Formats: sequence, structure tokens, C-alpha cells
Amino acid sequence: MSARADPRATPDRVEALGLIDAVFLTCNSRDQALECIAHLREPEIASVVVVDNASTDGTAEAIRAVHPDVTVLALDVSTGLAAALNRGAELGEAPFVLYVNDDVFAVPGSIRVLLETLQCNEDAVAAGGRLVERDLTTQDRYRPRAFPSPVTVVGRLLGLERVWPRNPWTGEHLRQMLDDRTTVTVDQPAGACMLVRRSVVDRVGGWDERYWFWYEDVDLLRRLAQYGVSLYVPAAPFRHVGGATARRLNAPQGHARYFHGVLQYSRTHFSRSGRAVVALAMLLTSLCRAVLRARADREGARIYLRAASGAVALLCGREIGRLDGVTSKQEPGVGFGTSP
Repeated sequence: MSARADPRATPDRVEALGLIDAVFLTCNSRDQALECIAHLREPEIASVVVVDNASTDGTAEAIRAVHPDVTVLALDVSTGLAAALNRGAELGEAPFVLYVNDDVFAVPGSIRVLLETLQCNEDAVAAGGRLVERDLTTQDRYRPRAFPSPVTVVGRLLGLERVWPRNPWTGEHLRQMLDDRTTVTVDQPAGACMLVRRSVVDRVGGWDERYWFWYEDVDLLRRLAQYGVSLYVPAAPFRHVGGATARRLNAPQGHARYFHGVLQYSRTHFSRSGRAVVALAMLLTSLCRAVLRARADREGARIYLRAASGAVALLCGREIGRLDGVTSKQEPGVGFGTSP
């Protein structure tokens, strides 16, 4: 976190109407997706694109029936978040893109505040809102964080946040919480609600499709930082259900997605020594989990063994493969959550 952003409007600020393409991914969340769309009905939104990740509950059909002006990209085979958001963004041409979770609901006026804040700060490339409960109280878990380091990644792998949330290594966002009034520059606003300049996203090549369903937003923000700052805009609240995706997965499935993101991010952004530290920590934790599940949950144990294999691949500088061991056609499509 750093100094507050300049709140003054620039003389050449353009009108806010119809400048944003909103894009989100959904799967088997028909009612939630419909509610998300309903809260995107703001004058700043030029188009809404929904990528339906091979739903089987009639999500695509329901959206077309209730919101015929919304573009629905219905996938026959589910894919990762990064690939889906790239395909969705390609269908629009507005100068700004709003990426949201399907369990994030814009509070009236918040989209306008995000847009105007980004317009008024020419050195900013992205702006994230404040994720809140239904009563508009801030969800502390989703406050902005610094970019992950090998130390913070290892702390999370070892479960440090669960037993000591405000620890000095991974709990800075809780120990030194930002206030709910001041716009400031940050490394990583919540990826569940992020407004970006399309030109800069295009410049960095969009979302990295090697990611699956975790750490892809952190990677994008880190690459965007080459061209400008990201802003945390607490005056733009967005209601967030939170945990909607995780509740559909058992522990090994959730860990497979998380571990894949950790490995890919570490391979991309950490030094050789940093990669080694993360790899050894993951090797230890995944092997321990595999042993604990060996009798009661053989498929879960196999997932953790693949995670151990991924850790070895990271240590040796090899490509990181999928950890769940299933093909795209077998994978249950899910939405995405905010990377820790």
C-alpha cells in the first residue's frame, strides 16, 4: 500500500456513459448469475458478457430468456478462469473492462465511482472495489494485499493464516487495515471485482491461460504493474457472497486448484531460491496429506501425490501440469474465487 490517489478530475476526462464491458464466468449458478446481471444494469455498462462454463442447469437459456441483450458465450467443455475471461473480453470493445465474480453484486453507483476514479488517475491501470456483506460491512478477508512472496506463500501452504490470522508474514492486511474512505494505491485489490483499462490488458497479453482457478488475478495485476498502479476504492462497495465456489469442492479438489496456482505463480515470478522454498514446502504438505488420506480417500490421496509431483517439477524448472488428473470434459465447471 502506498500514498493516496489523486482525487481530482483531469480536464480531458471523457463522459462515463457506456464505457465498460462487464465480463464474468459462471457454471450451474443460474439464479446467482441472473442476480449478478441485474446489478450490472448501470449507465456506465456498454455490454455484459457471460461465459457459461458448460452448465447443466439451464443457466445459458435462462440468461437469454431474462436478459436478451446480454451476450452469452456457452462453452460445451469447461475451461479455466483465465481462458474464459479472455474469450469473454474479446467479444467487447469498450475502453474499460469490469471483471467480476458471479457472486459479486454491484451496489448502485459503485461502478460509476470505480470508473471515475480510474479516469481521474491517469497513472492507474486498474481499480478494485470494496467487498462487503449484505449490510455493507467490509469483508476483512478480501482486503487488498501485497504481492505474494515465497515467505507468504509458504505461510499459507502451512496453514498459518488459519491458526494465526494476524501473523506478521501473511496477515498484514488485517494488522494494518486500510480505512473505508480513502482511495489508495495497492499491489493487489480483490480480483473478484476489478476494473481495468482494456488497452493495458491487451498490452500484457490478457490473462495467462496457464492458470486454472487460483492466482490468475494476482499474476495479471503483477504484469499490469509494469504500466501503472492499481487502486483500492473503498467508496465503491460490492456485495460478495464469498465461498460459493469452494463449497462445491471437497478438500483435495480445492487444494488441487490452489496448489496449481501456487506452482504456476512461483514458476513465473519467483527467483530460483524462492521457487525451491515453495517447492519444498508443497512437497512436505502434499505428501503428508496423501498419507493421511491413503486409506479413506484414494482419489484424494492421488491428487496430493500429483501435487508433490508438481512441486518436483517446480524444483526442476519443468512445466506445471494439471494436478487433479482429469480431462477438461470430466472437470466440473466452477466459478472462481479471490486469490489469497
